[in-house]
Amino acid sequence: MEEAEPHLTFSKLTVKEVGELVDEHRNSPTHNKKGIYVLECDKRSLGKTKSYGSSLGKSKSIPNWVWPAHSASSRYYVGSSKRVGYRVLQHIYGDGAWFTQLFPPKRIVEIEWIERTQDNLQQLEAEKAIDLQDDETFVYQN
Repeated sequence: MEEAEPHLTFSKLTVKEVGELVDEHRNSPTHNKKGIYVLECDKRSLGKTKSYGSSLGKSKSIPNWVWPAHSASSRYYVGSSKRVGYRVLQHIYGDGAWFTQLFPPKRIVEIEWIERTQDNLQQLEAEKAIDLQDDETFVYQN
């Protein structure tokens, strides 16, 4: 079984370093617009997955997406924001989505810059998530 890459380096990045990583994905003149981003996320041990997974949400039951995400060979989080750099920082420092709190991001895979309404962003997030999915990959999208 392949060992997951450590996310510690990514989690210790400064605000400036995250900004530089976001800049690497500025591929169009619309880069200051909204962005859909894909984060590759790390795997935690089964014990950490169980304990943290059961602390999510209002109930004591583990959300149904936790086990498939834990057992997948790779996992991605797809999100969107007007302030992509700030939002990625939130995910890195544990103040992002529940998914990235349980499976910490280890790298930015892609950022697609767009000029769309919020409704279109959510549709495009869903399409991006579908494109990333296969039998060995778990993709979480809000």
